[in-house]
Amino acid sequence: MPPYAPQDGSESAARLEFRTGVAVLVAALVITLMPPRYQEAVASALRGTALKPFLALQEELVRARTRAEVAGVLQIRIDSLTGLAMGRTTLEEENRRLRGLLQLRGRLGPEWASVQVLRPGTPDSEGMLLVDAGLVQGVRPRAPLVTREGLGGVIREVSANQAVGMDWTHSDFSASAMTLDGLHYGMVRSDLGILQETRLLFEGLPFSAEVDSGTVVVTSGLGGNIPRGLPIGRVVVEETSEGEWRKNFWLQPFVEAGSITLALVGLEGLRPQEDLSAVWERDDFLRAEERLRVGEQFEGDAALRDTVRILRDSLALLRRGSGPENGGVR
Repeated sequence: MPPYAPQDGSESAARLEFRTGVAVLVAALVITLMPPRYQEAVASALRGTALKPFLALQEELVRARTRAEVAGVLQIRIDSLTGLAMGRTTLEEENRRLRGLLQLRGRLGPEWASVQVLRPGTPDSEGMLLVDAGLVQGVRPRAPLVTREGLGGVIREVSANQAVGMDWTHSDFSASAMTLDGLHYGMVRSDLGILQETRLLFEGLPFSAEVDSGTVVVTSGLGGNIPRGLPIGRVVVEETSEGEWRKNFWLQPFVEAGSITLALVGLEGLRPQEDLSAVWERDDFLRAEERLRVGEQFEGDAALRDTVRILRDSLALLRRGSGPENGGVR
């Protein structure tokens, strides 16, 4: 095999590169030996001709780096503001619940105490609650746990300074109940719906009972330690009948079980025969998200009323300023 020899084109390219490098080196030496004023003139000419694309590229890279740094700073500020906004929202929600509980406790009376509720977080503890009050504070078994929206659960076991309760999703939860108008009585218990979701079932009503969707169901105060009139939920739909002599109805609970972190618990002096129906007004049977929407709408209406009032005051000032005594037109 003959030895490898470079092609003529490669030799020409190599010679051209060598000559170009030598020329650049000679030009650099010549420019170095020139007086400073001539060096400035040559540099200015080079910047305006041969180096112009490279300088423009360098400027664009600098601008891109600056934009990236500014974007990073802005992103940090956005993340910080987002965190503050989320924290503020959580704080506002907690304050709203606290205000609601304080107002509710003022209506219910001294037989109720504010408690903090925790979840055990252990296996097979679904629907269980830990309450930071016990026998010393006057808590007794079967005492009701109430939030601003209504009945959330009951106490099961009590120790000296702690109690164990269950919310309405627990399989053992039950309470005597009635429709708000007092016409129909039954029991409310936790049960599984069609999609195996935990729901409340209002059961044991006579087959002739006619209960419309949206009817409010409250505790009846019969056969236990839970007073009459605590909101439980509203009727959603009728369940299948039992042998054509009983009717059951699925309820939408007022209390969202997973949101129970602060509550009121009934103390030893609580009278089960007491009627608490007057504590919740007719327009006050709402879920937490419904109450929030109503509050936001009320705040929006208040802002709108303030705006209208300001506009009316401004219009009145303009009318007074344009009266005949001020040279205006009647």
